[in-house]
Amino acid sequence: MNCGNCGKKLDEHSNIDDDALKPKEGDISVCLYCGEVNQFINGKLELVDVKDLPKDTQQYLLKIERARQKTMT
Repeated sequence: MNCGNCGKKLDEHSNIDDDALKPKEGDISVCLYCGEVNQFINGKLELVDVKDLPKDTQQYLLKIERARQKTMT
């Protein structure tokens, strides 16, 4: 699958709680290349506006973005 924003091939998706879980419809993915948030829709990643997601999800994604920035620098 490719990122809905930068187009980079994302060949690995993992669940922080269970590596055996595979992405399913509606799941959220954060691109480690560009940091954009995608959602699995109809079997592919589509860019989503974080503001359209529930507030608790937005707060969780903010924590992920902070960690991504620290890791990628």
